[in-house]
Amino acid sequence: MEKAFWLRRQQESLDMAQDASSAEARLVHLELAGRYSIEAAAGGGHSKGPEQGPAREPGVEGEPRR
Repeated sequence: MEKAFWLRRQQESLDMAQDASSAEARLVHLELAGRYSIEAAAGGGHSKGPEQGPAREPGVEGEPRR
């Protein structure tokens, strides 16, 4: 995994957070940006391929938490 990939994902998440229509969506995008930042700082040595992205907690994507 390249560091540039994680930095690009981080910037995209920050952009999406800025454009989010709700506080909950903004927080999710900011959390993802933080995770991408950690991956970039680690040198991009994540075990998953770029098509899979970083590990995510349930409720971050797909069905909203209830």
